[in-house]
Amino acid sequence: MGGWVAAAIAAEVPHLVRGLVIGDSELRPARQNGSLSLSYLQDAPIALRGMSTSLNQLDPEAMAMFRDGRMTDGMDPSMLLPRISCPVLLIQGNPTLGALMIDEDVNRARSLLSRVTHVRIENAGHGLHVQDPEAVLDAVTTFLEAL
Repeated sequence: MGGWVAAAIAAEVPHLVRGLVIGDSELRPARQNGSLSLSYLQDAPIALRGMSTSLNQLDPEAMAMFRDGRMTDGMDPSMLLPRISCPVLLIQGNPTLGALMIDEDVNRARSLLSRVTHVRIENAGHGLHVQDPEAVLDAVTTFLEAL
């Protein structure tokens, strides 16, 4: 949910945001199957399996809203993304390795954002920071230095 939260903040209070990094976030209005967003963790490396334990410790209603898509109700990318005026870095993992951001998300975002940079990290799935921290650091550092 980090990408959605960050995008909403950048759209709602643009004077507080100089740049936005969205790391492997699903950028589509509704999930086909919300449980898939958690089930991919079952086959994840040990570092990511700890995340599933943390998610299961959240308030059950928050998890229900996450799984059934209510958490993103009214957050249509076609309405939200054009309202973001700051530079945006989209970091996409490899969908064949479990990344949630798909090429269609990237293409849609690129058409809706006025200032966007896209980096795809081939050696990582959704766990970008764990699976290829150097590539993430390089992408973010380059983006921030350009600001």
